[in-house]
Amino acid sequence: MDRPGPRPIFCRPAREGIHALPVAVLACLPARLHPVSRMILEAFLDGRLTLGDFLWGFHLPNSDYLPVAECIVQALG
Repeated sequence: MDRPGPRPIFCRPAREGIHALPVAVLACLPARLHPVSRMILEAFLDGRLTLGDFLWGFHLPNSDYLPVAECIVQALG
């Protein structure tokens, strides 16, 4: 049985308590975001992670996400 892979964060239906992502943040994201990075991003946007914790953890599943994290921080101003 074929299962679909994880859906990109911008295709995920909004759940209660999770705010829609700003367009500027969406522009920073790759087409497929690692699920762990997605969880870290959601926790940061919900205020459950500090900026330092976000920058430390977001790129751990994929070091290519270092510039993505910087782009997100700049997009949020």
